[in-house]
Amino acid sequence: MPTCHKCNSEYGALENELLTQLALCVDPKAAASSGIADRVLRGLDPAYAKNDKDALARRRKRERFVSGLLIGNDIPTEGIYPGLGERWGRPKGSGIAFIIPERSLRLLTEKIVRGIAYVDDRKFIEPTHTIEFYAIHDKDANPVKELLAQYGKEYARGAGIKIVRALLPDDGVTAVMSIEIWEAIVMFASVMPKVDTVEAGEL
Repeated sequence: MPTCHKCNSEYGALENELLTQLALCVDPKAAASSGIADRVLRGLDPAYAKNDKDALARRRKRERFVSGLLIGNDIPTEGIYPGLGERWGRPKGSGIAFIIPERSLRLLTEKIVRGIAYVDDRKFIEPTHTIEFYAIHDKDANPVKELLAQYGKEYARGAGIKIVRALLPDDGVTAVMSIEIWEAIVMFASVMPKVDTVEAGEL
């Protein structure tokens, strides 16, 4: 998305940190995510560093990652991101998890939404509209999926990311979107006009 150098650097760091976490949540044997986890783990290993500075950066990144791990019975039974719960039939208390900040998912979603609007439509999403992020369980997402299947346009970049956007033609900005990463992590988003809290004539 179009941005200044400072914001671009901040978004890049956030995206790198978030995708490191998400990459270790997907099935490493699935075709869409094959090799992703291995690359992330190498990125945390100082043994693969190019120089001392790189080795230090990898150690610090690994320490941050390890400090946020939840192991076994410390993993909560609620608040698990849709689709990323136990999928291998392992006994309770044998897994490893970590906390992903909602803000990180929201900002990544916002970056993708703004980027699609700019690249495809050459439009900025102005302050007159709001971008909202939603994490929806599969059983509750059918109405949105049906809407996107009927009216949506698909954008894909290999098996890594698939976006489907249904755009309201009236203003060319209002939209509903699904963002799928590695065929495993699904985020939903909307772009809606801001609603004034006081209507004209009520003053």
